[in-house]
Amino acid sequence: MIGDAYAEQKKNEDALDYYKKAANVNRKDEFTTSEFLFRAAMFAESIGKTKDAAELYKEIRDDYPTSDKATNVDNILPG
Repeated sequence: MIGDAYAEQKKNEDALDYYKKAANVNRKDEFTTSEFLFRAAMFAESIGKTKDAAELYKEIRDDYPTSDKATNVDNILPG
């Protein structure tokens, strides 16, 4: 929610950092980690950080392949 708050204030770097921090709270929790990685990736993409977004999408695909978000990533990333 802190990431969302910073995004609303147009503090994009802070927002992206907090989305990433949320993803790192419990890396063993596939659901929440993949969710926050996906939010971070979508936000990075929306602010023009396509390289960061691609890295985050790949992290979901590679580290959480059975998550719901990995299915979405397959539609976003080539190969």
